[in-house]
Amino acid sequence: MINFNLKTTSISQALRLEKNPFFKFSKFFRNLFIVLTFFFIWALLFGSLSEIFSENASKNLLGGTLLSLSLSLFFFEISLFFESKIKRPRLKYSISEVSLDPKILI
Repeated sequence: MINFNLKTTSISQALRLEKNPFFKFSKFFRNLFIVLTFFFIWALLFGSLSEIFSENASKNLLGGTLLSLSLSLFFFEISLFFESKIKRPRLKYSISEVSLDPKILI
């Protein structure tokens, strides 16, 4: 007799983790920080070429650019991890192996 517990399956765990705000909003934050990165790059180039901003403001813009770029890459990695490892886990056994010998699940 095979004891099947639905709560321990990979799919149910992925559905539970999908409700976690850390994974749920990762795509939104990734897109937000990409937009902020382009805004900071534009402001940095505009300020450098027109010399409107002081040196301190230019340093702050460069810091904002690097921070938003690193945060966008971080949330990109989080969303990739969720899509590849959690939503599509690797199966221990293929369906054909299990259909030929169901005892390997025990």
